[in-house]
Amino acid sequence: MINKFTTPILLAIALCSCSTIETEQQITVDSPSDLELPSVFTEAWFKDNLPILRERAIDDPTEANVRKYFIAQKAMLDMAEKKANSTTYPQ
Repeated sequence: MINKFTTPILLAIALCSCSTIETEQQITVDSPSDLELPSVFTEAWFKDNLPILRERAIDDPTEANVRKYFIAQKAMLDMAEKKANSTTYPQ
């Protein structure tokens, strides 16, 4: 059975190992490069910014870009888990 953490771990390893490869292509992103993580995350923030952080982590896998993406992704998963655990189902 594949552990549920296998895919994110493999992605992190792949992204981190690519950070030492130098490329000549210019990387452009449609959003400001100084996107900062908020102190309090909201669902709207995740919808707007998580895809941007993901693309940045893939296109320009610097330690800072990958770290921001994984922090935001973990916060999103924690929020979803908290919401799921607070939901009660009738028996």
